[in-house]
Amino acid sequence: MILKLISSYTLWQAYLVHVPKVSKYTLGEKIDTLILETIESATAASFLSKNEKLPYVRRAIVKLDTAKVFMQIAWETKALDE
Repeated sequence: MILKLISSYTLWQAYLVHVPKVSKYTLGEKIDTLILETIESATAASFLSKNEKLPYVRRAIVKLDTAKVFMQIAWETKALDE
C-alpha cells in the first residue's frame, strides 16, 4: 500500500509542474500536502499493533479522499489537463 502511495505521489509531482501558477500555490499545494499526510498516516499505521492502527488508517483514507476531491476540482477548473 505504501509503495502505491509513493508511486501516486511521484505521478502527482509530474503533474504539479504543469499546474498553472494561479493554482499551483493554492490547490496544487493543498493536494501535495494531503498526499504526503496520507503517506505519513499509512506509514505510522504500518508500525502499530492491530488495535492502534484503526485511527491512522481512517485518517489516511480521509486525507486520500480529500485529495481526490481537490484533484477533481483542479480538473474541472482546467488546472489539470488529464
